[in-house]
Amino acid sequence: MAEPVIVWKYNSGSEGSPTWTTFTGAKTIYFTGPDTTGSVADPVTAPASGTKFPEELWIGDTVYANGAQISQYEQDITTATNTNIFAVQFDTNPTSTAPILTAWDSSAHSTTAKEILDGTTTVPAGNSLLRANLTSSNVLPASGAGTLAAGFKSQTSSTTTYQLKGDTYKQTASSAIDAGKQIRFALTCFIPDDIGAGTTEHDPVITVKYTFVWV
Repeated sequence: MAEPVIVWKYNSGSEGSPTWTTFTGAKTIYFTGPDTTGSVADPVTAPASGTKFPEELWIGDTVYANGAQISQYEQDITTATNTNIFAVQFDTNPTSTAPILTAWDSSAHSTTAKEILDGTTTVPAGNSLLRANLTSSNVLPASGAGTLAAGFKSQTSSTTTYQLKGDTYKQTASSAIDAGKQIRFALTCFIPDDIGAGTTEHDPVITVKYTFVWV
């Protein structure tokens, strides 16, 4: 067997009947403020104190044009119910081990020094602001809802269970993935009151790591 064909998708349908729309490396995932449109991304305003979650989640070009909102994203994770937000599909061939979802500073996959992955004072240093929950594993594209962990909905700024940060904090699927099946995940990000200005410290690369048998 050869390497699986990896396809990244977001749900442009509903929770119970997902429509998996492919996006490529030419697209960027954006956490935005409220009232973002398909051509203009509104910035997220930091809270006066403590932390908050971004109001909206979008997919767009790197210059942010032709944006598409991911409507299944829920800002308030304490009451969230949607499990079908993102999917990674392994076409043609299976994996030989359970895939791992994580995040790095860049596609070099060598450092996690950016603020979004290494925290602030409010999100204690060393903690990633980026969080994910694998909600389904080894499921067909047409399958329905998965499971959103209760712990994901009650985590604090220093809970490590759902962090994405290099090899330190990662989300591992429950099994190897059959050809044509998916892992699915919900994604959010803590926005602390002391978050730095600009985007250069807040543009990580989300990565899926897997192995396969070459025959």
